[in-house]
Amino acid sequence: MRFAATFLFTILTFVSCDSRGTTASQVRFALACARGDTNVVKDLLATGQININAVNGKIGPCLVSSAYGGHREIIEILLDKGADINVRDENGGTPLVNAVVGNQTEVVKLLLERGADPNIVVPNENGEMTDINAVKIARIKGHAEIIKLLENAIGHRENK
Repeated sequence: MRFAATFLFTILTFVSCDSRGTTASQVRFALACARGDTNVVKDLLATGQININAVNGKIGPCLVSSAYGGHREIIEILLDKGADINVRDENGGTPLVNAVVGNQTEVVKLLLERGADPNIVVPNENGEMTDINAVKIARIKGHAEIIKLLENAIGHRENK
């Protein structure tokens, strides 16, 4: 089993090291963020060779994949290191949108507290801009507590 995991990582690293300059360390970092491996994230950040806002191909920006997975500690580390809180993945999704899709209430709360924009709209599957934002997604998914958090954040911003 361990051999299979190592082999898969090697293949992913080889495929992901492309002409855009993605390094094996960057891929390892992105995968660690997506699965919530705090120790690997900290170790790789300490090298000073990681781009925390990199798109990372299909894996997506680390803040986006961490938000979907509900990895609060990783998100805090990335934000403390200056990650763009409204970074978009290659499909136009943001960390906040992905936290909503993943039903990650505590992550939604953290992102809103740290300044995520709940009004950012996301494109449809054809890449066309829509009027769909995090609140509309939460309503579609029926995430009542997240809807309240988002509506309160929008109301607070409008009252400023």
